[in-house]
Amino acid sequence: MKKVAITGSSGFIGKYMLSEWKESGFNIIEIDVDRGYNLNDSNCLDYLRSVDYFIHLASHSFVPASFENPYMYIVTGK
Repeated sequence: MKKVAITGSSGFIGKYMLSEWKESGFNIIEIDVDRGYNLNDSNCLDYLRSVDYFIHLASHSFVPASFENPYMYIVTGK
C-alpha cells in the first residue's frame, strides 16, 4: 500500500485531502502540530523517507500575526 504524508491534515483543505486519499486506499501519515510532528526534527524527517507522496498544506492562517511575530512564520515555513 502506498504511503502519503499530509502536513496540515486537520486544516481546512487538509481534512478534505485526507478523506480523498483515504478513500482511494492510501496509507496516510497525518502531520499536524496537534499530532506532535515537528518537521524541524531530524527523527521526524527520517521517518518520512519511507513515504511515496508528500503533500504540504500546513500554514498559519492569521496574516496580521506574521507582522507581530515574523520569526515564527520563517522558522516553521508556513
